[in-house]
Amino acid sequence: MGWAASGGQDKPLLSAGLRHVKLTGMRKPLAKLIALLTPKRSWLQFRLRTLFILVVVAAVPCGWLKWMLDFKARERAAVAAIEKLGGSAWYGCEVSHKAEPPGAEWLRKLLGDDFFSSVRLVSLFGDNITDRSLVNLERLAGSNVVYVGGDQITDAGMAHLKGLNRLQVLVISASGLTDSGLNHLRGLTRLEYLGLESSAVTDTGIEKLQEAIPKCNISRQPWPPNAYFWR
Repeated sequence: MGWAASGGQDKPLLSAGLRHVKLTGMRKPLAKLIALLTPKRSWLQFRLRTLFILVVVAAVPCGWLKWMLDFKARERAAVAAIEKLGGSAWYGCEVSHKAEPPGAEWLRKLLGDDFFSSVRLVSLFGDNITDRSLVNLERLAGSNVVYVGGDQITDAGMAHLKGLNRLQVLVISASGLTDSGLNHLRGLTRLEYLGLESSAVTDTGIEKLQEAIPKCNISRQPWPPNAYFWR
C-alpha cells in the first residue's frame, strides 16, 4: 500500500515532467517557424524599392500620354477655330504627301489620325482676320510655315507669333504692320524667309530686324521661292 500511495503522488510530478520535456523539444521548431514568418527588414526594403521603381517606370509613359492628349486637344481646338475663320491648317503627313499618317493603324483608330503628326503649315487670310484671330497660332507652336493677312491686323497681333520658334517661313500681308510690330519677331532665329506685303514697315525697320536674324531672307515680296514651300 505504501508503494501504491507513493506512486499515486508521483503521477502529477511525472505528468508535469513529461509536459516540460515536450515543450522543451518544441521550442526550437517553434522558434524556426516564427523566424520564417517574421519579414526581414532587407527583404521588405527590397520589395518597397522594387515597387517604387515600377511606379516610376509606369508614371513616365502615363505622364507623356497625358501631356500629349492635352497638347492634341489644344491643337485640334486651334485648327477648328482657324477653319471656322476661313483659314486652313495642314499636318506634317499632308505636307510631305505621305500615303497615310504615321503611327500604327490600331493606335490611330484609338487616338486619332493626327495624334502622331503636328500642324506644320497654316494659312489665315481674310478681311475678317484680326489681331485676336492670331491667338489661335499660339497653340500651333510646331508650325514651320505660316501665312497671315488682313487689313485689321496690326502690330499687336505680332505678339501672338513670337512663340513660334520653329517657323522657317512667315508671310505677312497687313497694312497695319509697322516697324514696332517687327520687334516681336526678333526671337524667331530659325526663320529663313520673311515676306512683308502691303505693310507700313520701313527699310530701317527691316535692317534692324535683319541684324537680329541675319540668316533670314527678308523681302517685300509676298511669296517665297518654291524651295521654301514644302519642307
